[in-house]
Amino acid sequence: MHSYHADLSRCNAEIACLPGELTLTIPLLDSSSSMARHGQIPARALNKYLRLLQQAPTADKTIAAIVTFEEYWHWIVKPAPVKNIAPISHYRASGLTRLYQTVGDITQLGLGLKYQAAQRGQSLRLVIGVLTDGLNESGPDFDEAEDLAHVQLMAAEAYKQGVIYEIFGLGLDALYIAKKMGLVGARCHNLRGTPGDIEESTIQFAKTTILTSQGYNPFAQAERSDGGTYRGVIVDNSDAATDELPWYDV
Repeated sequence: MHSYHADLSRCNAEIACLPGELTLTIPLLDSSSSMARHGQIPARALNKYLRLLQQAPTADKTIAAIVTFEEYWHWIVKPAPVKNIAPISHYRASGLTRLYQTVGDITQLGLGLKYQAAQRGQSLRLVIGVLTDGLNESGPDFDEAEDLAHVQLMAAEAYKQGVIYEIFGLGLDALYIAKKMGLVGARCHNLRGTPGDIEESTIQFAKTTILTSQGYNPFAQAERSDGGTYRGVIVDNSDAATDELPWYDV
């Protein structure tokens, strides 16, 4: 279980000591039982994501964290300057998929950090990625309707605050997930769900983070070229984008 105020205080301490415009990037990775078939592929993919951010010209302006979730969510990497983050050593999958609470809680935390940064006269961009192979599941210890109301409330405020979401559905409809949670403006990737899709998704999310850190709208080109939209939600029915990143060796 997490204390919102304790997490907020700890994360804020990491951000407050850094100068200038910053970007906080947080991938949320499904670690429910259905993901166990991928073994340690998610850990390797997340380490590539970290390496790409660490090698980017925006590394000094990037705060990163990594969250996994099943019935509850967990910090695999607590928020820290990306250059100081060590590789992930292990990934474990078990339990049910509590997607709504995870996205709602992390969004709430990110909004709190954006508010506190603004109070100091500091700019903080927030980028949240979600990679899941399952829809939200009900469990005996949590209320799905309450979790859904929570994430929808947070998503409405996040839209006002310019939070960027990118959703990767492994073998399922990412657009449906975004619509259900009210993530207006999210970019959605519908993937086959192969092990290679996990790594390509983390590469794509690293690219989104870097473009955001540079002050660009990472989805501007997609908004002009992609076909399907829903209230600003962009759907990409191809594999995760694997365009070569120009700054370093992928």
